[in-house]
Amino acid sequence: MIDWLTLVIPMKHPVINSGHFIELTPDGDLVREFAKVRTVKGSFSSSISLKTNIVSPCQKYGEQLYISGNPSKFLQGHNCFGSNDIQSLALGMVEQALALLDFELNDFSRQTILNGNYTVKRIDITEMFELPNAADVDAWIYAMSNSSKSRHGLPELTNRTLYFGKNSRRYATKMYSKFRELTTGKKEHALPQELLNSGILDWTINKVRIEHVLRAQELKKIAQDRCNKDFLQGKDLTPTVIEQLFNEYVGRIDMSGQITATDEKLQQLPSGVYGTYQLWKQGLDIRSVVSRATMFRHRKTIKDTLNIDIFLPPKQAKTNVIPLLRPLEAKPAQVPAELLTYQYDGEKQYATG
Repeated sequence: MIDWLTLVIPMKHPVINSGHFIELTPDGDLVREFAKVRTVKGSFSSSISLKTNIVSPCQKYGEQLYISGNPSKFLQGHNCFGSNDIQSLALGMVEQALALLDFELNDFSRQTILNGNYTVKRIDITEMFELPNAADVDAWIYAMSNSSKSRHGLPELTNRTLYFGKNSRRYATKMYSKFRELTTGKKEHALPQELLNSGILDWTINKVRIEHVLRAQELKKIAQDRCNKDFLQGKDLTPTVIEQLFNEYVGRIDMSGQITATDEKLQQLPSGVYGTYQLWKQGLDIRSVVSRATMFRHRKTIKDTLNIDIFLPPKQAKTNVIPLLRPLEAKPAQVPAELLTYQYDGEKQYATG
């Protein structure tokens, strides 16, 4: 599914008054001036950003509309599953966002969007994969952090989310538990009240999310390689192409070794403590790796959870934990038919079942 879109659409519209940034020289001369984005909130409190890029000589109308946001959350209230139909999502985003500003989309602009005649500046493509249970999702992510790499090098595990190319200006991939994201307590990630009893949250419990963020420079390279032009348009990104791109960027991750699940008690360790445990298990002297305060804090957590003293060498430490290893395979997740009621269909949005 498409999880984020940033688009520049050639269309006539009333200028969106959102203020301006002005850059001046020390002498007060104007260097440049550009519009700020204006944020509008939809029915589910998800936001979309808009601004007018090019203003007509009469200063009343814009000739280019910049729009950016998560179409799935904006249109249907959640982004657990959704659509790869970029034309439908783009039209839904624009129509509803402009309606919130009391602007009406004319037929010519509507057809421009449906034809895909606009520039794509960013697109996030995601898929959900299924594992036997929630503990296995954590185990799969931990194992990937120790047994995979990409063209960006080794991944970075932060707050149970695994990043490949986290700070890249071109593209990045991340893997995480969708259930954990929805239940972190952060308002921007939680399901809206209308969907709490829909069954969507329960469906995500054993799901791992893989997400590719493709930014402007990377999209320009894709356009040159695939279409022999300098920028990608919506019409270039058919559902088939989007699926191909998802698989291509997954293929750039080298998964060496077998992904395994470990004893459930290991999954109770916070990610930082888990790393300390793995270093100790490899025979490293923890006192030479982490600070004194961190060492004692991690020692207590590991001892309370696993009954292991990391101040002793691995061969001497008394432990009653026997890791249980088994192959783990993340399979593409299927959305139950009853949950598809909560998916944007290109014409309307759903709030309740």
